Amino acid sequence: MWRYVVRRLVGAALVLWLVSIFVFVVIRALPGDAVLSALTEGGRGVAVSQADLDAAREELGLNEPIVVAYLQWAGGFLVGDLGMSLVDRQAQVSTRIVKSLNPTIELAILAALIGLPIALGLGIVSAVRQDTVLDYPLRLVAIVGISVPSFVLATALLTFTSITWGYAPQFGWVPLWEDPARNLGLLYMPALILAFNLTGTVTRMTRSAVLEVIREDYVRTAHSKGLAFSVVLRRHILRNALISVTTLVGLQLAFLLSGSLILEVIFALPGVGQLTFTAIQQRDYPQIMANTMFFATVVVAMNLIVDLIYGVLDPRVHYA
Repeated sequence: MWRYVVRRLVGAALVLWLVSIFVFVVIRALPGDAVLSALTEGGRGVAVSQADLDAAREELGLNEPIVVAYLQWAGGFLVGDLGMSLVDRQAQVSTRIVKSLNPTIELAILAALIGLPIALGLGIVSAVRQDTVLDYPLRLVAIVGISVPSFVLATALLTFTSITWGYAPQFGWVPLWEDPARNLGLLYMPALILAFNLTGTVTRMTRSAVLEVIREDYVRTAHSKGLAFSVVLRRHILRNALISVTTLVGLQLAFLLSGSLILEVIFALPGVGQLTFTAIQQRDYPQIMANTMFFATVVVAMNLIVDLIYGVLDPRVHYA
């Protein structure tokens, strides 16, 4: 067990190391004077002093060989120091990420609380009632949830409600501890959109997993013993079918944390996605690199957690 965990941790560290190299090299290889572009287009105006330019180039390691500059940046990443923002020279990029976490985490949690129970229920019903009148519309809902991007759903929903009902939702974010009602009023629509995409993916996986288990010999044996269908479903079908669903759910939770960039922009939520979008617009390269590493760390960490949980849920999995 512990040998497996150590091996997976080493693999996760290797992935993050490769991502860090890619991010650093891409930013370093950008054409033109990246620092001048960032400072002049980042809201500081065209009058940039030579001292500011020199300080920013020193911050990015542009005066050093690329290997030395990368080692300095990577060393800062290991201790949580990724440098200063080019736009806000008084703020650490890591501090700006931490300040932006609350809206992103709250949006992801709310979407998961809405989407997961619905997805599991729809997937189970669709599998149990396979090829019936009830199955086809549930499969259609799942396919739409998978196929339609979140920004298309957001645009269509905002357009429909404003034209048909004359209703336009409020934008922005208020902390939950300051005004819970207003907080939920600002988050419910993007959470519903994220939940719909989540529902489509998890519903399809749940249906496939349940159908696969239903055909197993031990399920037929349980039926032949005279057990009620609800007992067979709870003790034999779901217990085994949801093992494979767990992997997908873990990956989807990582997506909720790292993939809500467009929705945060549309609904003016000051989360990590909005911070990333703004950094790209302003060419705030230290912030872009830091945010990219944050998203990569979330995905890698969630993959590691899912692997460990999978082994606990399925006794057939051995940590060799």
